[in-house]
Amino acid sequence: MKYGIISGTPKRDGLCHVMTEAVFQGAKAGGAEPEILNARIGG
Repeated sequence: MKYGIISGTPKRDGLCHVMTEAVFQGAKAGGAEPEILNARIGG
C-alpha cells in the first residue's frame, strides 16, 4: 500500500519533522510504501 505523508513545516529539525519521520519509518516497517511530500512555502 502506498502512503503520502504531507509535511508543511519550515523547520528541518523541528518536532513536526521528527513526527513525520516516525510515521514514515512506522509505515515502512509495516510493509507500506510511504513517501514524504514537503509542502514548504518560501523555505
